[in-house]
Amino acid sequence: MSVSYQNHLDWIDSQQARMEQLVTSWSGINSGSYHLPGLARCLSAIESEFDVLTAAKEIHALPDVLTIGASGELISRPLGKMLCLSKRPRAPIQVLLGIHYDTVFAANSSFQLVKRLDNNQLNGPGVVDAKGGLAVMLVALQALENSDFAENIGWEVFINPDEEIGSPGSGSL
Repeated sequence: MSVSYQNHLDWIDSQQARMEQLVTSWSGINSGSYHLPGLARCLSAIESEFDVLTAAKEIHALPDVLTIGASGELISRPLGKMLCLSKRPRAPIQVLLGIHYDTVFAANSSFQLVKRLDNNQLNGPGVVDAKGGLAVMLVALQALENSDFAENIGWEVFINPDEEIGSPGSGSL
């Protein structure tokens, strides 16, 4: 028996404008790894969009990370929060997806705005890595959830705020 995925692929294609809007919106929020207000705003924006998946949700406060200051002193720096989502943990097939929402761009970086370069390209902080990936992940999970395959596939998503600095707080999770 042949299984057709075309309707799911067509639905994903129909989400292009929405994905571009999400990427533009999320990338317009400075979420540098140590910029806590920006990380909080970005996580809130991401979380509200992922709520459509009706998954179990946990938000984890991460431990501070020790860094070395300009004079060689140890500095304790707080990190943003990590979002974990899960659905159907007892399904026979399990998928783990991990992605981050921090960027390398500090709050005072001149690279803050998303620009459309042409009909096919956006340029901005985190557009590709990884806010574009978050938009693709969200739409792919929605397509899965709307498919006949969903009941047999469980998934977990980890969205961390510290990947750009080596995941010192979220790595153990």
